[in-house]
Amino acid sequence: MGLLKRSWGPLLLCAMATACVPDNVRPPETTPARAEVISLAGAQVGSPYKFEGADRHGFDAAGLVYFSFNRAGFEVPRTAEGQLRAAHAISFYDARPADLLFSRLSTGQSGAERGLHVGIYMGHGEMVHAPLSRDEVVLERVDTPYWLQRLVTAARLLP
Repeated sequence: MGLLKRSWGPLLLCAMATACVPDNVRPPETTPARAEVISLAGAQVGSPYKFEGADRHGFDAAGLVYFSFNRAGFEVPRTAEGQLRAAHAISFYDARPADLLFSRLSTGQSGAERGLHVGIYMGHGEMVHAPLSRDEVVLERVDTPYWLQRLVTAARLLP
């Protein structure tokens, strides 16, 4: 699994933006399991960020995935690294609601790596995640320059 090439940015932008989908083509219907995961994750928007949090008192990024999938009845690892190992990599073109989007974040001007970050793809070019920088769970577009430069892979836990 290699890092996302910068040249993929425009392709990812098109693949995840609804404007790239012709009017006569609709994305596949989501399954009840996927709908449950995105409903649970979406309901946490506005919840506080909490380092190592995995409940309604606060979430970190992997904790939000852990909470949402486990509440929907699917056992997943607690860490982003474990979640990536448990899932299988997919093309960004194939991302469906409840798939995971992994990115590498860095801090400061030194560019020192901070680690693996994970969000839950909600469909229509948006993900829900718990970024430390925002202090709460947010719904955010993934086709922004910030995320296009940092996304490394999409991965699937659910069939």
